[in-house]
Amino acid sequence: MRAPNQLLINGHWKDAADGRRIDVIDPATEEAVDSVPAEIGRAHV
Repeated sequence: MRAPNQLLINGHWKDAADGRRIDVIDPATEEAVDSVPAEIGRAHV
C-alpha cells in the first residue's frame, strides 16, 4: 500500500505547507517503508 502524497483536510487533498515528508518505519525491521507529508500549516486550516 502506498501512502498518499497529500493530506486529506476537510474532504480535500492538499499538499503539505512546505513539501517536507517523514519516513514511515516498519517496527519489525526498523526500515523505512514509505513516507508521508510532514505537517500542515495555517494555509490548510
